[in-house]
This record gives sequence, C-alpha cells and structure tokens, in this order.
Amino acid sequence: SSSSSSSSSSPSSSSLAAVVCPLQAAPSAAAAQLGLGLDPRASAAAMSRFRRGSRAAAAKEPVPEFEAGLVQHLGSAVPCSLAAVQEGVAERGCTCSVEVTSHTVLNWGNRHDNEDRIMTARGSHNDLSFYSIGVLDGHDTEAASDAVSKMLPMALAKHLRANEPFEQAYRETMAECEKALKKTCRSAGTCVCSCIVAGRHVWCGNLGDCRAALVMLQVPEAAAGPTKATSLCWMSRDHKASAPEEVRRIRAAGGRVVDGRVEGLEPSRTLGDFDVKMAVPEGVISIVPEVRCQGLAEEGGSPAQALLVCATDGVWDVISGQDVCDLVHARRELAAVQVAMLPEPHRPASGKVDIQPLRDLAEDLVQFAIARGSRDDCTAVIAMISV
Repeated sequence: SSSSSSSSSSPSSSSLAAVVCPLQAAPSAAAAQLGLGLDPRASAAAMSRFRRGSRAAAAKEPVPEFEAGLVQHLGSAVPCSLAAVQEGVAERGCTCSVEVTSHTVLNWGNRHDNEDRIMTARGSHNDLSFYSIGVLDGHDTEAASDAVSKMLPMALAKHLRANEPFEQAYRETMAECEKALKKTCRSAGTCVCSCIVAGRHVWCGNLGDCRAALVMLQVPEAAAGPTKATSLCWMSRDHKASAPEEVRRIRAAGGRVVDGRVEGLEPSRTLGDFDVKMAVPEGVISIVPEVRCQGLAEEGGSPAQALLVCATDGVWDVISGQDVCDLVHARRELAAVQVAMLPEPHRPASGKVDIQPLRDLAEDLVQFAIARGSRDDCTAVIAMISV
C-alpha cells in the first residue's frame, strides 16, 4: 500500500499536531497506470516504476557530501534554543517556508503489516514558526512506532517552547516516550529520526538506523529549471551494533556484540525493546539520541533552499546520497516549486505552490529502492525548505 501527506508552509495556530501516515490508502498513480487497481496484495516489486536492479541516471558530476556537526561540538556556532533562533530571525528578517509530503510502500510479499510511521507537524513559539518532520521504523509489530509517532511531536514541542536547548529537549522527549512505552509494549521497539526546521537551521535527533539527509539546492533562475543539488549533508549517523563506535560504547556499558547484534537486536539505540533491555546492562541499548545541526546557508539576505529527506532503512540500505541527488536532478519540475516558495520579493506574484513534484520525488525514492531489491517497508518523507 502507499500514501502521501503534506502540510502547508504557514501555521494557522500555535498548536502542533502530528500527522500519522495511513497504511492502507489507495494505490499511487504510478501503480494505477500499471493496472494494479485496489488489490492490497500486489507485490511492492510489481509496483515499482523502475526496473529491478536499475541504477539512477549517471551523474554528470559527483555531488559533494559531508556530515552535520554534533550540537555538543558546535557550541555558539548555531542557535541553542528556539529563543536564540527567534532572536536571529528578528535581527535579520529571515522567513522560513516548508512544504512536506511522503510516500510509503509495504514490505515485499506482505510478510507483516507496515511498521514504518511518519511525523509531519508544524507549530509556533511567539512569532517563530517551526516544523517537526521525521520517520520511525518499528519492529516486532508497529505498536512502538505508532505510539511514538503520536507522542513525540507534541512532547518535543513542549520542551522546545520552554526554551530548553535542542539536545536537552530531544533527550527528555525520548525518555518520556520510553517511559510511556513501558506501559503498553514488551518486545515491540522502534528506531526514530526526528528533525526540527526553524529559521535557517535544521536539527536532527536520531536513534537507530533511519536516516536524514539535507540536499542543498541552487536557487533556479526560472520555473522551467533545472533543479541542481550543490551538496548533500548527512543529518544523522546510523546506530547499529556493528558500527565500530557503537561496539565501543556497548562494551563500555558492559554489553556484548555477537554477529553485529545485541541479543539478536541490530539497531543499538531504540525506544522500546524491553525484552532485550532487561537481558543486558542498563544503557547497552541506549535511548540517548545524537543531535546534529546544519545551517541552510551563510547568514545574510540571499535566499537559500534545500530538500530534507528522511527515510527508513528499507530505502537507505540500497540508495546512496548520490542516487538521491540524481533523482532530484531528474525531476526538473521541482524548480517550479522552488520558485513558488521563494521569499518576497523574489517569488512571482501568484505565489501558489503545487507540491505534486515533491510527491513524485518521494515516490521515486521509494520505488527506486524497491527496484534496487529492498524487501523491507520503504518510507520517505521529503520537505522543501526555503528561507
């Protein structure tokens, strides 16, 4: 099954409400064109618009990639709280516009229900708009991912509105979600990748092996395009028990890694999974997120734009950062979205945003992952950010 959702760029109230991705929506237009109709048992492989084993169009030139810095190491180089963001916005007159959409496909062969979930929400603090965007990948049923997708945006917004530093807000939010899961879940668990967009910066709090990437875009001269990715910033780093840094952390906490797993669990930082956590020393399977931050551009009056891509490991296991950029370049109509979202006085008089190209790109990412051979649930959330 597949679905998509979107949120408008300007909040209508100070409330922040999560939008959870429905799992049994009608098939995509691409699926309908393939004659799959409403059959929910149609295989994911058959729904792919790409040929199995295919590659993205060859890149004319590699897009440079880098990793966002950990907040604890960035210090005063980035805003530490929403209050600090608001001060910068008021001083420089910066506005932030965000459009979000998503696409998800059930695992190959329908072996189990879709355990992925998405989070797309918006809110405000005084005069500052901020956006909460992310994905969750559940395991041993969708109980944990579904519960956290509903709890986390509201809980995180509460801490951020209290002007807590972003890293502290993320840590306390994860701890609250963990405590709540203890009442309802014994063995179900979930990976979480949550991003906050505010002002000219993006923050990411991550547990597990979902992943976020920020694709920096060149501002197009016209709606006819093309759209050009200038660089890709990885907003998170996978937490797997096989990763060298996680092996060191696990051993320091008194745990043991066997065949890249801890008591059979591959992700080394999760919410839930209490059956595993009860079998190992405290902290081996951590709920402490890594929080990273990246600015969209140097401070100043020039417009800056980027695509935030959050996806589950069903996508990232088979798709590289260069693949993402190649798919972006193939969607020339994204330039029209960019132009329509430019801040005044740079945007056209109409200013109407048609996000269909964003929906198409989200579907491209998922269907390309299926064509590459992914057999897991595949979910991608894409946000166009314009400041």
